[in-house]
Amino acid sequence: GAKRGAEAQFDMIVSLINLFLSRLARAGTLKLLPPEAARSEAALIERLSPNLPAGRVWADLAQSLGNRARRGRAVNLDPAALLMDMVLKIDEVAGTLAR
Repeated sequence: GAKRGAEAQFDMIVSLINLFLSRLARAGTLKLLPPEAARSEAALIERLSPNLPAGRVWADLAQSLGNRARRGRAVNLDPAALLMDMVLKIDEVAGTLAR
């Protein structure tokens, strides 16, 4: 029912966040911009992940946020709160890395 739909939506959002963080990590570590999935994405990726150290930060964040989301879901934490926590952490890291 509705609960299953909400779980699927949460899983999809977490997967999309993880995909974007992986793209940031790869761009910084490999110095290779992926094809744009959305308009102006390349410029954003270049700004947020300009070098190897930034790429490593994004890779670490992707891993820690994924683990946190899985643990939170396993103990039935509020999905909206988990997503907000993820977005705030991404914003915090982006603020330190943006050039």
